Amino acid sequence: MRSLLLLLALVLAACSGNSNDQFAVAEQVQVVPDQPDPALVVQVDEWTARWTGLPFILNDVTWDGENFIVVGDSGVILTSADGTDWAQRESGTDVDLHAIASDGLDIVAVGDLTTVLLSTDHGESWSIKHSGDRVYLPAVAINAWQIVAGGMDQHTGNAFVIRSGDRGETWTVVESLPQSGHFVTDLVYANGLFVAATDVFSSESDARVLVSVDGEDWQPVILRDDVAASYAILHDGNRFIAAGSHSTVFTSADGYLWTESQTPIQDVDYLSAAWNGSKLSVAGGIAWWYWWVGTPPFERPVGISSIDGGATWAIFDIDGYYQSRGMASGNGHFVSVGQSTPISGEGAIYTSP
Repeated sequence: MRSLLLLLALVLAACSGNSNDQFAVAEQVQVVPDQPDPALVVQVDEWTARWTGLPFILNDVTWDGENFIVVGDSGVILTSADGTDWAQRESGTDVDLHAIASDGLDIVAVGDLTTVLLSTDHGESWSIKHSGDRVYLPAVAINAWQIVAGGMDQHTGNAFVIRSGDRGETWTVVESLPQSGHFVTDLVYANGLFVAATDVFSSESDARVLVSVDGEDWQPVILRDDVAASYAILHDGNRFIAAGSHSTVFTSADGYLWTESQTPIQDVDYLSAAWNGSKLSVAGGIAWWYWWVGTPPFERPVGISSIDGGATWAIFDIDGYYQSRGMASGNGHFVSVGQSTPISGEGAIYTSP
């Protein structure tokens, strides 16, 4: 998902002649150290490879109370009850699927070309509820009365949100969405609110989330004054957690007032997060600008975990240059899905413990 975001940013910047795109920022960043951060003690979480070397990238995973359901490129959908044994399901599409969410028996997956899929049998079978063109959907949230999907209009770079109140039979495009160069990267519904994580093309902007009580009217909320993308957002029962670029993690009790946590690792983009009832795990991969100039000369712990809401963090690694793009907790396990490196295109699944 995130590699596509960067490609889209490059294409849009080239078309618009905008010199303040994310790649211009990369030229200004003084990175490429020979070694990772000194004096880091890595916590040895037991991560086990369950499926590696897959010929497609895996982008997200959810636990619906009975199955883990994974979505990936080329319409790939996988299911597993235990995170160990996996079955591939027929999705009915070959577009890249980027995000998945569940509420009871309803499971919704979204992806390229404004594609929305629905399953009501724990991910075994799927129906197409929406499709179109030009819009990239990397975010979806569902509750008992509404599905909300978000992303970016690829023609304009604007944020895009659609919503359905009848389980995907009809859809409404949100016309009043605030437009400031930000686009939606992830969504969560909790505590009576939809909260959307965002990314931005311009280097002269801020970090923000979008908040809505009904999915129709959205309010921008500033996390901090300088740029930081958020790629993963969740609620742990007490607070919202947004994680993203530059090793950033923000927390909020109400969705409106946010505090930035101090994280122990530099230059990691956090792309996935999950909560198991007692522990928060956040993971990703070495920041994209290292891969822009070639393979980084070092490996770096890609994950952090906390049992006190982000006040303190432990460090963990999964497997070398592995990039975690989606994470879920269920049946006593964390499941992480992604690719073996941020540029490999080879999908992988890991579990812990």
